[in-house]
Amino acid sequence: MKPIDRIVVWLILLFSIMTFSLAIAIYTKKPSVPERRAERPQPAIPEMPPEKITVSVDDDPVKGKEDAPVIMVEFSDFQCPFCRRFALQTLPQIKSEYIDTGKVKLVFRDYPLPFHNLARDAAKAANCAGKQGKYWEMHDLLFSTGQLSPDDLRNHAKQLGLNMKNFESCLQDADVDAEITKDMNDASQYGIRGTPSFIIGKNKGGSTFEGEVVRGALPFESFKNVIDKYLK
Repeated sequence: MKPIDRIVVWLILLFSIMTFSLAIAIYTKKPSVPERRAERPQPAIPEMPPEKITVSVDDDPVKGKEDAPVIMVEFSDFQCPFCRRFALQTLPQIKSEYIDTGKVKLVFRDYPLPFHNLARDAAKAANCAGKQGKYWEMHDLLFSTGQLSPDDLRNHAKQLGLNMKNFESCLQDADVDAEITKDMNDASQYGIRGTPSFIIGKNKGGSTFEGEVVRGALPFESFKNVIDKYLK
């Protein structure tokens, strides 16, 4: 074999060995795992404190002991379907567990929404029934039946055994109308925009108290959590 041929053979052999070694190295090499950066702990989102306002109990209808440790003011509308849901589904549980046991005093304040055409007269009817000692009976009839027309209001009054002459006169009383307007103005001042809305806090015996705002016809457990907090 000529020297030149021998060199060519060695070069081919060397190239083959290098190619084979490179192939083995590529095949056996483990894929690199990107280095994971240590995750920084995210700051905890602070829990928002409950909205609190100072509210007047005014001289509105009360259910429960005057000196109950917790006071609950309700702004409501007799034509509001959510107020009705609260009155029929949630209030009976609150009454049984807290009002009847002397733990909560409920104050009902009127907030007939302007787009509910029957709400204001219904509020007048309840207040006029109250002047004859039947406020809560009328309250319950208005919500349970949902019947709020002028004829319905008179039928409710008859059913409750009210003096109809006094009842009719009361419906036209400017002072009754002014009382409802005062409740509405107070509600607006407190930032109340919808019904039902509630303010719950400790009863310190004065004409005002600082309370936590609860908005909407929430389930009983939601009210229970707030009431229990102020009973401690």
